[in-house]
Amino acid sequence: MNEEVIDEYNIKEIKKENLEKYKKAGIWALWAENKEGKRVCLEVAQTKNIYEEIKSALYILSNKDDLKCKQCTETYYARQRFKEYSVKFKIHKCKSCEYESDLRIKSWKRNPRYIDKYQDMILNYQKFEFVSVDISPEMEDKTNRCEIEKKYAQTKQALYWWA
Repeated sequence: MNEEVIDEYNIKEIKKENLEKYKKAGIWALWAENKEGKRVCLEVAQTKNIYEEIKSALYILSNKDDLKCKQCTETYYARQRFKEYSVKFKIHKCKSCEYESDLRIKSWKRNPRYIDKYQDMILNYQKFEFVSVDISPEMEDKTNRCEIEKKYAQTKQALYWWA
């Protein structure tokens, strides 16, 4: 497995042209620096289309929640797959909320965990880096992708994986 940096993410500049060659199946990871300056793995994902997933993640990382959503107290804690290193963060109960913000549009209200995970990352980490973990032809098979994703996430102790 040869990791390749897809994009170093800066809130001010999104280079979607860097993502074009990743319109394929594979595994990607998101790395960043924590407050102590240590590089940590935040997320790992297998997908049929790396480009589309990273594009969604970039959108959430680039847009802040509005004040009404930030003040919402209807939350619960995300599951922690691995208690020894998984991050504990709160998820909004958007599914039952009538209010719809620009960020929490209908399509994502079904899965508020996705939004809250990235919103938590932006508060606690910096110098984000999307990494291509594996885009080999074997990644067309979902079983292969799932196996590699799990192994990478556990080895690198991905803090938000399966949260």
